Amino acid sequence: MFLIAAESSNFDSTITISIVLAIVALFAPSVTAFINNRHLALMKRIELQTQIRSDIIDVKRGLYLEYMETLADYIVTLNSSSGNYAAKIEYKKLYGRVLILAEPNSIRTLRVIDEIVERPGALSSPERNEKAVLLNEKISEIAECLRDELNLIK
Repeated sequence: MFLIAAESSNFDSTITISIVLAIVALFAPSVTAFINNRHLALMKRIELQTQIRSDIIDVKRGLYLEYMETLADYIVTLNSSSGNYAAKIEYKKLYGRVLILAEPNSIRTLRVIDEIVERPGALSSPERNEKAVLLNEKISEIAECLRDELNLIK
């Protein structure tokens, strides 16, 4: 009688193990697919964030370079006898676009530069020279601010 009970117990454990393995075999592909899909979604999100960051850097860099070139053109035209109205208009257009993208630290310096540009002055050479000197002093400061800002994005 003891042998019959032992065989019955062995039979039950074999069936139980087989059933558990069958259930695991049914769900394993689904679990694996779920884990893989989560990982792929995470990697795609990281890739998109990196692309967005890269695009922001490219747009800001292009705009900041254009702003710096236009400011330099404006400074050069301060000392010309032909006037600087067209250069000032171009500067003002870029100034507004740069303000939208700039960080607060850069905005403070940009506003100081704009105040110097907007200072009324006669067409006399000393006043224009003073304006040019002040703007030249601020160019390196704004260049450093904008460079730091671009480095922070990376």
